[in-house]
Amino acid sequence: MPVCRSIEKANQHTSIYGDTEELLGKWFQRTGKRSEIFLASKFGIVMENLQFKGIDSSAEYCKRACEASLKKLATSYIALCVFRLGSVSHVCSFS
Repeated sequence: MPVCRSIEKANQHTSIYGDTEELLGKWFQRTGKRSEIFLASKFGIVMENLQFKGIDSSAEYCKRACEASLKKLATSYIALCVFRLGSVSHVCSFS
């Protein structure tokens, strides 16, 4: 039976699910399985107090979103950070 070893999550700036990144970070620390997971993050939708404020596909926003996710996930790397809206895609990776 195949085992899923990847996690895709949206950055915390857009998450309506609350503390997803912090929970994943705690799980990584508790289990020591971070190196076994391909972690991907999406960015681009700008929210404030759970209200949509716009779309930002800039490199600066990508970097800010990824850096915030790295901190909340308590990890040093995200394998893939993607902005996708229709046919427009940007991919960046930060460690």
